[in-house]
Amino acid sequence: MSSEADERFPVGPRGAPGERGGLSRLQGRAIVVLFLIAVLLGVGNLFWTAHETNRATSAQHAEQAAQQRAGELIEQKLCTTFGKLSAEKPPPGNPLTNPARAYDQGQHAILAQVAPDIGCRRTP
Repeated sequence: MSSEADERFPVGPRGAPGERGGLSRLQGRAIVVLFLIAVLLGVGNLFWTAHETNRATSAQHAEQAAQQRAGELIEQKLCTTFGKLSAEKPPPGNPLTNPARAYDQGQHAILAQVAPDIGCRRTP
């Protein structure tokens, strides 16, 4: 009786014992050393990437803080300027008889609304 496995993989006579197979000791050590070098490079790459990411994030935060300070300074200057403009009163006069007075008064009314529109808390 022969099994199906015997038909697929026939077993022949056993050969004479030979030398021990595999790698030599030097080759084994070389493979281990190369593997360790690859692992160290990978770990070093991870640490370097984390370092660069943190540095870039810190620089980005510093840039955002500087931009915010510059924006606050510009806002303060704008509020001061528009506050002064709204404090200036147009010359008195009847706008019906003098169209230039009507223009000045209309322009003053518009400029007086700019400071509250941009969020100035108080005007000088």
